[in-house]
Amino acid sequence: MTNSKIIILQKKNELNKILKNYSQWSEVEIWIAGITSMIELQFPDYFEQFNRYCKEPSSSLTDLLAVIEKQIYSIEKGEFTRLTPNSSLNDLNRYTQQTSNLKKGQDAIRKLLNFLDTLIQLSSNELISNNSEDVLTILERIFSRFHRINLQLQNRYSNRPTIQINDEHDVQNLLHSLLHLYFADIRSEVDLPQFAGKNSRIDFVLKQEKIMIEVKKT
Repeated sequence: MTNSKIIILQKKNELNKILKNYSQWSEVEIWIAGITSMIELQFPDYFEQFNRYCKEPSSSLTDLLAVIEKQIYSIEKGEFTRLTPNSSLNDLNRYTQQTSNLKKGQDAIRKLLNFLDTLIQLSSNELISNNSEDVLTILERIFSRFHRINLQLQNRYSNRPTIQINDEHDVQNLLHSLLHLYFADIRSEVDLPQFAGKNSRIDFVLKQEKIMIEVKKT
């Protein structure tokens, strides 16, 4: 299951893009077809739950009538811009159905995204092998590319705000976020046993991997 988390992260990215421009469930069905076999193979215990989330959302009659009633009231007050008082009842029903289905589809996508977050957390433990060499290789990659990641974060659209690495605390914040990609249990600001009458703290402890990380900024 070494690559399962990476694949799910990529698939989650795709689903996020669909959510931003969501118009119909068929877009999600194409996405589902691309991930179903991996979920069945890598997470058989969660496959039934995945299938439940993948069912096309349906509109209940109660919800539909409530939305119709609300929109008719808005039309009478002159607040409804997309339909006018001259619109036929069929137009109103059709638009209401589309609006209701749109919301239900978006809600269903959000549930799928939460489900993927669960799988990402589950696969975190599998991604990191018990072999300390594998863990150190991952840490080395994070550390060696840290500066590149920081430079990328500064290059934001329309100069939008971003994290600025000005001191050691900023380094800790960014590193902490990156560690969450690979490690499930990260302890921060951990007190070490007293030595020579002094107490000290370590910045991060990877509990399962039994690794301590101390952060410094030159």
